[in-house]
Amino acid sequence: MCVWSWLSQVLGGDGRYFNKEAAQIILKLAAGNGVKKMIVGKDALLCTPAASAVIRAQKVRAPAPHTTPSACCSELSLV
Repeated sequence: MCVWSWLSQVLGGDGRYFNKEAAQIILKLAAGNGVKKMIVGKDALLCTPAASAVIRAQKVRAPAPHTTPSACCSELSLV
């Protein structure tokens, strides 16, 4: 099991460059890789200060710095 699957993930962008479409792809990849909880901004919009506030309020934890998706999830691929 991927170490990222038990973590909450926060997703949001600034609205440029196919933001909604990219969010849908990211959500499908996360679901396919077993991520249990995704926190997404309304219409997939979430500025950096808002993302920071969500991370703190929801107590979203990050994995160890050496644990990256490529290091632990060889099946995770972005298209």
